[in-house]
Amino acid sequence: MSTAGAVDQACLLDAHLHLPVQVAGHASGEVQGHAPGVTEIFPTEGQWWINSGLTDDWELVASLAAANRNVRGFVGVHPWQVEELCSAGGALSPGGALSAGDAAAGWLAELRGLLLANPGLGIGEIGLDGSGRHRKSLAAQREVLRLQLGLAAELGRPVSLHC
Repeated sequence: MSTAGAVDQACLLDAHLHLPVQVAGHASGEVQGHAPGVTEIFPTEGQWWINSGLTDDWELVASLAAANRNVRGFVGVHPWQVEELCSAGGALSPGGALSAGDAAAGWLAELRGLLLANPGLGIGEIGLDGSGRHRKSLAAQREVLRLQLGLAAELGRPVSLHC
């Protein structure tokens, strides 16, 4: 096979697509209702990898991936959302560390259930971000990342990393 043939058959991936946020800005009413129009925004050619931005996006990403053969969904807790997630759930200790027990009883259990119900989903976008305003939640980010990587290894799922 020639090099040109390999390029023609290459799979194009957008490694940094946060569709629910982008769709919300484009057609927020459709996102809220999960209307069929949301699933029609993908071209039929190529492959699309969608990363969830918030836990509220997980179901939407799962439904978009299920409705489109060329969409691969990734659900997880983005490092920018860790502080908000932990504060809302009361899972941050005074030192900024995350209580693994609180996580396992809340968002992590929800993530596990969604992944088990949707075998085609990966975990992402996950990772660490020590820049600017996110630096103060770095200890919690490490624990959230550790828990999500452990779940990915346990379930044999691919991971989309924030960098």
